[in-house]
Amino acid sequence: MVVDPDLVTADFNDSGLNKGTLISSAEFWADEFSHAHTPPTGIEDLVIYELHVGSLNPATLDAGTFADALALIPYLTDLGVNAVELMPVLQFDGNLQWGYGTSHYFCLQTSASGGNQLKHFVKACHQRGIAVILDVGYNHFAQDADRAEWSFDTDGTLAPEHNSYYWYEGKLTDYRDWTGGYVNNGSSGWAPRYWEEQVRAMFTSSAAMLIDEYHIDGLRVDLTGAIHQDNSLNADGRSLGNANQFGTKLLREFTRTVKLIRPNAFLIAEDHTGWRAMTQSSDAGGVGFDPVWYADFYHQRISTIT
Repeated sequence: MVVDPDLVTADFNDSGLNKGTLISSAEFWADEFSHAHTPPTGIEDLVIYELHVGSLNPATLDAGTFADALALIPYLTDLGVNAVELMPVLQFDGNLQWGYGTSHYFCLQTSASGGNQLKHFVKACHQRGIAVILDVGYNHFAQDADRAEWSFDTDGTLAPEHNSYYWYEGKLTDYRDWTGGYVNNGSSGWAPRYWEEQVRAMFTSSAAMLIDEYHIDGLRVDLTGAIHQDNSLNADGRSLGNANQFGTKLLREFTRTVKLIRPNAFLIAEDHTGWRAMTQSSDAGGVGFDPVWYADFYHQRISTIT
């Protein structure tokens, strides 16, 4: 489906292919904020509620939708949170999963009801003084998803080193089986080809779209250590420094792109490596994130409960 980002449905329930309530984006966002409720702007002020949209329909086997999320906003207000962190809602393979198997970085999950409905959810949150943060993952692709980007340039007959989205080291004849040359990063699939500008641009452009078109207030990047530290050759497990360096390049381009569009955007890394550069300014050689997850907090809580 091709959509015009400058048009939004005035009616939340107008979700068919032939929409009848389209208005300009400027008109839709005109009453985005209220004087009575202002979303937080400082990272230290956030009280975050992590929300999995797909789990909001527990009475059936169907995934929850943005309509379910919209209905939850009054509860969130009463709870006292001022930020919602949505688990991934970019299109992923299947409907019933956490969302980290992203397959299409410019589409909103259809089972959740799509992009217009996300805009309505973000606007409703902002009107209540709630910021919206979105989880994103750039450490792998969903290999088996229909029409996934990695398969656009091959019909399955080309040698794997010619694939333009997965990182492959060497030639097919260098390994006993066709999977040996792929770069692994300890995540749920082979590592993307970070050295390829078109792959990095796909990720950073997706982030720019979310910030600019959907008015998302911040992004939380999944498992960044898999991008800048854990890349290794699938054939023998040896670390690949060049892959880690290009992974770092992606993360730095990502933070600079987002901050260029919205300087006060929240950029959070799920990073368990202890690398101090993650939260140092990219202008000073750092990666440019605001905070990283404090993993020891919940590890200590689990140990205490055990």
